[in-house]
Amino acid sequence: MEILDEIVPVVDRDYFPAAKKLIEEAKKSICISMFVMKRGKRPSNFVNLLTEELKNAAQRGVKIRILLDDKNADEPTVAFLKGVRNIEIKLDSPQKTTHNKILIIDEDAILIGSTNWTKKSIGHANEANVVVKDKEVAEHFQEYFDRLWKDSSKEIAL
Repeated sequence: MEILDEIVPVVDRDYFPAAKKLIEEAKKSICISMFVMKRGKRPSNFVNLLTEELKNAAQRGVKIRILLDDKNADEPTVAFLKGVRNIEIKLDSPQKTTHNKILIIDEDAILIGSTNWTKKSIGHANEANVVVKDKEVAEHFQEYFDRLWKDSSKEIAL
């Protein structure tokens, strides 16, 4: 693998603006694999704002796939995004825990790290992430995501 085009550390409160910007800039696809995605009661909740941004991207024609751990089945986020044109949501196999926190944008850039989409994680916890803008790295994670999407119960070896 050659030297990466761009790597940007994203810690703590930098996550929300970084994720929002990547979603806003998406032109063709967004793939998200996330352990927890919890909308809150207040419209200004970070997760509410990010899921609204996902809806906006879908309305622009961006194809969005979201893979969540199966424990998210009853989360309001699933109900909020379910049925939105250009958004597919899938829950992982109960045989595995999907603990990933990955956003893949246009198979060109990724945001990966420790941040779940929860009010506490985005707004309060100590979190470490990185944006990697490199096609080869993004394609690697896209292939990983595609295999999880197909069957998250299997071991994924790339």
